Amino acid sequence: MVGFIAFLLATFIIIKLLIDLSLHPILNIIILLVWGFISSYSLYIFYRAEPVLGIMNMFRTLEYNQAIARFSWLGDFIVFLSRVAFNIMFGFLSIFLFPQQYRYKVLIYITSMVLLLILGMMYNVAMSKFINPPPQDRSQGISISGIVLVLTGIIGWFTLSVVLGFSRLLQELENQGHTTTQIVTPLIPGITLPFLESLIALGFVMVIHELAHAVIALRNNIPLKSTGLITYGAIPVGAFVEPDEKIFQTMQDRAGKIDILMAGVGVNIFFALVFFLMFWIFLTLTTPLAVTGSCVSNDIIPGKYVVIKKIDGVPCVNAFLSNNSTLETNHGTFVMNRYVKYSPLPSNSIFRIYDNFVLDFIYNLLFMLFALNLIIAITNMFPIYFIDGGQTLTTVLEGHKGELLLKIFTIALLSIILVSIVLSR
Repeated sequence: MVGFIAFLLATFIIIKLLIDLSLHPILNIIILLVWGFISSYSLYIFYRAEPVLGIMNMFRTLEYNQAIARFSWLGDFIVFLSRVAFNIMFGFLSIFLFPQQYRYKVLIYITSMVLLLILGMMYNVAMSKFINPPPQDRSQGISISGIVLVLTGIIGWFTLSVVLGFSRLLQELENQGHTTTQIVTPLIPGITLPFLESLIALGFVMVIHELAHAVIALRNNIPLKSTGLITYGAIPVGAFVEPDEKIFQTMQDRAGKIDILMAGVGVNIFFALVFFLMFWIFLTLTTPLAVTGSCVSNDIIPGKYVVIKKIDGVPCVNAFLSNNSTLETNHGTFVMNRYVKYSPLPSNSIFRIYDNFVLDFIYNLLFMLFALNLIIAITNMFPIYFIDGGQTLTTVLEGHKGELLLKIFTIALLSIILVSIVLSR
């Protein structure tokens, strides 16, 4: 156990150093791959944790299989959520793509489309704290995205995003010879996310996601071989349940197969809605208790919004920023030797800081629970290899069509990420 904790701390230290040193992205990737390789095989030697892709580990257990069976009474509700998730993934096309008829199909579809538009708004709220929004006018883009979402769901939105991403990269390369577009924002507890709150939220998100898969697998008479965690350098980065793959692959009931694949996504969407509502109630009730006179900046920590509380001891909105000012923020104190771009924090903003530790903890925890449930649900609907969305696509489009589309989507996404990293500055 001591060795496991040592690898955990060492991984956090390495990631923190890489962020502080601001090395070239390719060098960062090489260092992370080397450390992943070292830690992966070290954990295998000491703890027999199965290596995954040479840089991660899989910790398996059989202890929780019987406990999972006790949640079978939630089966009907999880199937409902699974089919809502399917409709959200494919939009209007889901009416024609789901392989069987079932009761209340139209009602579930209408509910799904309403939720799809709500999730689009929620996604913008969640990502506003993680990435920088594009500076151009987005009114037209939002209307186009809304139409694409309703007609073709997450798959269509994903396709549109990849096309627009390529277009933006090519335009930047043509105009300035490099790219500044941020395609991937790492969400790392303790570094780009609040440490304790995000670890609790990630644990909750992973457990309910995999629990939903397991419950519906058992509902379809597929036994579980094992459950467990996937780690990078001893940091949990995923959870899994392992149904009997042979029985799952030979299932003739395609609807049951889709229910299993979409169960985790559906449950994550449900809890994203629950915690989103709780988050806004909390914001409403605690508005008078929040620190006022603050500002927000995305120019202090790259790729991250920071709330500036005071500048040289004066509330931000009344302060004057010089070239060597001291900034008190929700991420610590910074002494800046350059000018920093910032703007006053609106009174109705989701960016909040509290002088009370308990309120600050609850604020961060509720936001993490809402945002990570939503982001993981949407990401798992992407039509790429190794995730639920990719397997669902190949189940719906039997034969070579599904595999071909899966390859195209996966290659396109990896290409745009690779180009943005290699040519970034």
